[in-house]
Amino acid sequence: MAWASLARLPNERLNIHAHDVTPHSIQLYEWYTGNIGTTVRHEYLPATTRPVPRTGPDLLNTPRAALIAEDGTAPAAVSSALLSASPAQQVWQVTADRATTIALPLLYWPAWRARLDGAPVDAWSHSGSGWLSLAVPPGTHRIELRWEGTTLERSSELVSLMAWLAAAALIIAMALRASPPARRAIGLSALAVALGVGAIAALSRLPSGPAVPPPIQTLDFARRPFPHRDPVRFESAGGSHELIAVSIEPPSLRPGDLFTLTLRWRDDRPPERIIVTQELPMGGEFARLFRHARLQTPGDPRISHHTVLTGTLPGPLLLKLTATDAAGRTLTPFASDGSALETTIAGKPAPAITLLGPRIMATPAGASPAARLNVTFDNGIVLRDMDWFFASAHEVCFRPVWQRGRPNVDRADALQVSLRAFGSDGRLIAQADSQPQAGLAPTWAWPAGAWVHDSQCVPANDVLRSNERYTVQIVWYRLADLQPTGEVILWGVGGARLEDLNLPEPPGE
Repeated sequence: MAWASLARLPNERLNIHAHDVTPHSIQLYEWYTGNIGTTVRHEYLPATTRPVPRTGPDLLNTPRAALIAEDGTAPAAVSSALLSASPAQQVWQVTADRATTIALPLLYWPAWRARLDGAPVDAWSHSGSGWLSLAVPPGTHRIELRWEGTTLERSSELVSLMAWLAAAALIIAMALRASPPARRAIGLSALAVALGVGAIAALSRLPSGPAVPPPIQTLDFARRPFPHRDPVRFESAGGSHELIAVSIEPPSLRPGDLFTLTLRWRDDRPPERIIVTQELPMGGEFARLFRHARLQTPGDPRISHHTVLTGTLPGPLLLKLTATDAAGRTLTPFASDGSALETTIAGKPAPAITLLGPRIMATPAGASPAARLNVTFDNGIVLRDMDWFFASAHEVCFRPVWQRGRPNVDRADALQVSLRAFGSDGRLIAQADSQPQAGLAPTWAWPAGAWVHDSQCVPANDVLRSNERYTVQIVWYRLADLQPTGEVILWGVGGARLEDLNLPEPPGE
């Protein structure tokens, strides 16, 4: 069976070292591809996890913290510290100024058991995110979360143990009835199995050696979405150009900061020119998000300087690298196995590779420019800017800018927003429903005072005629129970400027 099903599989090998496989790199893979638990349908997630998480505190470079998980006009003051964490246990210290309900950044499942100061307490799923929630009294407390298994899980383990014991008893009975040579064969086989298991256990505990930063890490969404070290070859009429090392300094910075990209080419043979594009992940529903390249700048093929796009949220930054020859023709990159590499820029396939860029830190509070709007929702979110326009006769793009104006009454929620544009006669022109940035900027993660630039492009049901009055309705809500948490209505008139709507004329007019 192993020969028929495994030995003949056509394997695509990636240059990945042991220390390249870390919790962060696996999180990055899920963030980049949209595949959570190795599947794009997310069926391994608990049913209470709504909306589907697209990022987390670790990826956003923010500490894990307990968040308020109850409605109220005067939210409690809560501080927390994660004392220890393992796959089956977490220990927290939480301080609250009054009795409240908190949510911890851990997806709830009935196998988790919670203890408050050593005493068992009830835990449940927070309806706004799927995180584990529990009630805490005022004061400082120690919270311990343990994975103790469900009844079905423990029953299955017991049945498995009984099956192993039955198999062992059967082998012993066979050995007692067998001839001396057969007994020796059975004994040697059992010894070989025991030694093999012991050898595997011993090898798994050996140190993996020093963690050397890889000289190059690239991703390919279509076929190689895990960060790997393989060099990339660009073919041109003048010969081959092989990229063998990449360095980015500094490794972490804030939006608007400058970073240096250094590329090393085999035999010092770079292409004529490179273009660096900063973009969001390409997979799944992100195709409707930022259909245009976020920032595209030419650079020197050896050492170039680039600025992080203002408005970029904390977390990973992807850099798409395109090479051209002296005539401006785009060069096709090839992997080490000779297959061509492609990515997506401006919603279209393009020959390019994806590099891991610097890690983006939060923008300091008060660093945002002056706002055009100051519309506050009941949930504490503030609309600072808003425009929408027709990208084509069949597609509308909404571009709001959000900010957390005051402490949210329900900080643990990953709220969704519905943006609905209506014509003067009440007809629905377009509607976009999503988390900010399709879940890459969940509301619980917004830094205090920072602006969150959102963008959603959706199909248009109709066009807006010149100088026609329109209405934009904005509704924040929880996806799990569809309960609204804030709503406003804006009015306007379609004009000639982009921010006032740059509209195509309807056919026949």
